[in-house]
Order: sequence, then C-alpha cells, then structure tokens
Amino acid sequence: IVSEHPDIKLQPVYFLDERKLELARSFPEAAIMDAYGEVEQILLEIRDRLDLPSRANLRAVVRKLIELRLVEAEAEPFFVNFQQARNATVHSRDDTSTVSPAGAIEYLGQARLLTSMFRQALNDLSSKGPPNQSG
Repeated sequence: IVSEHPDIKLQPVYFLDERKLELARSFPEAAIMDAYGEVEQILLEIRDRLDLPSRANLRAVVRKLIELRLVEAEAEPFFVNFQQARNATVHSRDDTSTVSPAGAIEYLGQARLLTSMFRQALNDLSSKGPPNQSG
C-alpha cells in the first residue's frame, strides 16, 4: 500500500516507541490489544466526522473511506486481516500465549501503517470540510 502512495508521509514502521516494544516482549497479547485500540480510536473519530450511524462497524468506516477515495481499496482486506488477528488473540480459548513477541512487534508495525493511513484520511476530511452525503 505504501509503495503505491509515495506522496504519503509515513514514519517507517520499525520506529516503534520503547514502551510498545517492551509491552510486545513481555505481554504480546496486551501489545496487540493496545495497538488495535489506537487504530479503532481513529476509525471512531472518522465515523463521527462522516456522520455515520453509531451502529456502523469499523469495516463500514473503512469502506466509506474507500468510497470517498481517501484510502485505496487494498485498505479493506488489510484492515480485515488486522482485525482478525486481534480477534484470534482476544478469543483464544486457553491461558497459554499463542502470540510470540515477534508476532506482536509485526502487528505493531501493521498498526503503525494503518494509523498513519487513517490519520491522513482524517486530516484530508478535516481540510475538505463536511463530506457530501448525497448519493
């Protein structure tokens, strides 16, 4: 996604703050929950900004961003995989960790990419004024 959008100014995903890295090393599942929460928060802000109903799920918000051409279509399957990884972590049935620290760090990188992409979309929405809700 990034290579297709050279105009997007993203910090490299490997620049993760030390607190997040330590959390990923010590408590990988918690790091995943924290990272998901950051992406979720931005999408909820976008949902409000777009005046979408509160029942609209996060995937619907991503679809709306695609419809408005604020993000590329590839954002939806990328977000769905991101969401599924989080759900698999949260709904794991046993008490043993199924997520490695390396897996959590990779997830943090994905969160960083999504956060940057969705923040850019939110900034674009803010600079363009209210979206046209017709159609």
